[in-house]
Amino acid sequence: MQVDINHFLIIVRGGIFNNIKIQVESKRKEYTEGFLKDGISLSDVWTDIPALPHNSKEKVNHPTQKPLKLIDRIVKIGTNEGDLILDNVCGSGTTGLASITLGRKFIGIEKEKEYYDISIKRIGDALTQINSKATQLF
Repeated sequence: MQVDINHFLIIVRGGIFNNIKIQVESKRKEYTEGFLKDGISLSDVWTDIPALPHNSKEKVNHPTQKPLKLIDRIVKIGTNEGDLILDNVCGSGTTGLASITLGRKFIGIEKEKEYYDISIKRIGDALTQINSKATQLF
């Protein structure tokens, strides 16, 4: 199998990188009133998102599930609203959940029936909640 490296490089050069800011938990004046009140830019190491504990309400039966907060951040950095996200190893559906709650389109692929069912339920529940909130607005 041959890979068209020119096509790949064009995609990388034209990629999106949204600089997002995170809030700092500090009472210092520069963080509450000063030039850092809107938050600070992310560094290379993210220590503000812990691993998903086994007793978390978010946790489902998947061995490598990532925290929704982590995937939300990655989706915000690498895409804009309305963009299409493909997750070819959908697993627990966290990327799909982040995508639809952040206004992105989503395609997920999962070969294991157990994880497919988990993904469908989580994404379906989120869509139901979004549709119910939209209905309440009218």
